[in-house]
Amino acid sequence: MRATAEDGAAFIPFGPLGAKPMEPGAPLAEASSTLANLAREAAVRTGQLTLAWLLYVSPNTIVIPATTRIPHLEENVAARDVRLGPAQMDRLDALDGAA
Repeated sequence: MRATAEDGAAFIPFGPLGAKPMEPGAPLAEASSTLANLAREAAVRTGQLTLAWLLYVSPNTIVIPATTRIPHLEENVAARDVRLGPAQMDRLDALDGAA
């Protein structure tokens, strides 16, 4: 992701932070995952945390979150206001091998 920013290319992530969204037991759905624990600490949902991380890491990221309901759309948009501290960012970066 950061390499594409350096090259001036857009980046469209699929399954960031090891989310593996199409697999059973995906980390975004696991209540005991590091991602879920970080989301609880930040008082946000795991999807919001993931979107916030993507937007923070690289300005060339184009996020296309799945949204089927208005409340979910509002939740996704609210991710832009999530603020993460350096320790949280380090923990999230450690989850993603491509960061």
